[in-house]
Amino acid sequence: MQQNRRAIGALIALAAAALAGCAGGSGSQSSPASPAALPALSAARYGWLSPATLTQKLVYVSDNTANAIEIYPAGKNNPSPIGQITDGISAPLGNFVDEKGTLYVANHGNSTVTEYPAGSTTPSVTLSTNINGPISVAADSAGDVAVGEFAQQEILEFPAGSSSPSVTITLLTYPEGLAFDKLRHLYAAWNENSPFVGHVSKCARMRAVCVDQGIAEGQSAGLTIDLAGDLVLGDQTNHVINVYPPHATKPSRTISVPGGDPVKFALDKREKKLYVADYLNDQVEIYDYATGTQFGTISSGLQSAWGVSLSPAAKYGP
Repeated sequence: MQQNRRAIGALIALAAAALAGCAGGSGSQSSPASPAALPALSAARYGWLSPATLTQKLVYVSDNTANAIEIYPAGKNNPSPIGQITDGISAPLGNFVDEKGTLYVANHGNSTVTEYPAGSTTPSVTLSTNINGPISVAADSAGDVAVGEFAQQEILEFPAGSSSPSVTITLLTYPEGLAFDKLRHLYAAWNENSPFVGHVSKCARMRAVCVDQGIAEGQSAGLTIDLAGDLVLGDQTNHVINVYPPHATKPSRTISVPGGDPVKFALDKREKKLYVADYLNDQVEIYDYATGTQFGTISSGLQSAWGVSLSPAAKYGP
């Protein structure tokens, strides 16, 4: 029952949230944390950035309920927001930061992916062609963008600088997490249905040719690759994050997320901390990546937590 709610009921709720956001015009809401010096309309439409965003390492959290990306200082336990992005944001799910500091957001509500250069609250690029309810997004080192669509059961790949996808992958059903390696191969976490069984496939660069990596677990969610080549894969069914060494089909260790749902997550640049977006508890949890010990949370100013990324971003895995 709970599994069914995650996979299907959540999408229905997201669609309702998107409609509610559209009824408000821009689909954005002003934040109570917005600086008083900013006019309310400007804050609601474009968001806001405090001077601290220029000097701090940052955490970006997709607040689906608020139609916003909340920005926090990294390395602190439950800090207050130091910025917010609302322009172009509608029911955001996964988000991603590349090595240049550009933020990519999968907007489920308006079926777009928006891109924000470091220090900007206004999108420089909006992708929409053939996109329908995106759940995840990732970009490789050359700027190619992959978009996962759970309900549509496909992955779209946009070449750098292109507004239209050149590759559509339909062989991987119910895709969730996406990650690129240093050689620009795409790794995708995807699911079989009834019941959900999670898998990971490696896809050739900008081609709809994918090889199953032999992993089978509970419903797959977030995915990243560390510098050792380990696949870090969320298991929503069992409330854990599994770490698979290269070519392994069984995890070498697990990070428990008791009572939560590791829907999306991100490593910091030094791979010391793992930030986990837990939508069941409306917060981000911070774990020691080596030991799996939780030592912090982010919940201040959040209505929901469906995606998380960090700037500076972790390096691409091998």
